[in-house]
Amino acid sequence: MDKVTNPEIALKIKNLIDNPQVDERTKQGFLTSILEQFNKKGFLSNNQNIALERIVSNYSFDNIEWKRNFLESDKKNNFKIVVDYYRKTGYYPNIIAKVTKDGGYIPTPNEYTAICENKYAILLIKGVTSPAKYNLGDMIRLRPQYLNRFAVSGIGTVIEVTNKVFSACNGNKVYRIYFVDGAKTIECEERMIALARQKDYDSIAERNANEIAF
Repeated sequence: MDKVTNPEIALKIKNLIDNPQVDERTKQGFLTSILEQFNKKGFLSNNQNIALERIVSNYSFDNIEWKRNFLESDKKNNFKIVVDYYRKTGYYPNIIAKVTKDGGYIPTPNEYTAICENKYAILLIKGVTSPAKYNLGDMIRLRPQYLNRFAVSGIGTVIEVTNKVFSACNGNKVYRIYFVDGAKTIECEERMIALARQKDYDSIAERNANEIAF
């Protein structure tokens, strides 16, 4: 077995144990175990040292450039969007737990890549940050396949373009829409609506005319 006896090993391990960014499972499990071994025997195996260096790479914030870039670029907002979504799904529990514990938590580069750059996260971020297809005051209709889901009818008015995201798919920007018929407000995705057509207005006018009492 190859032995690694670098005297800086103990300091690296202690710095990681003191680092609030490192999760407790890693601290109480692997790091505490190899520190006890190193203090007792004066070495780590080559595989243990490789694993240690991987953790150092993940959690060392000597890289001030990464922190600055995260805080000053779109990464901070992207991270918030994705974390807010994944809180409801049960995915990435370790990262979510860290953010819950520390609202200002900055992910490691590897954590950011894992949670924000997968194909689903890219769609989530796009849904919030891409330009809205519909504007405040636009008159819209629900596409036929979604009428039963929301139990509304007629024409609605866009009253808010939200920063919410409900699903990882194309056309997932979320709008709040007020429907006069039934005085009901719903939240739905862009893919579920379209601009009202002349025949939608004609249909409402015809229905109103038929309802006039003689």
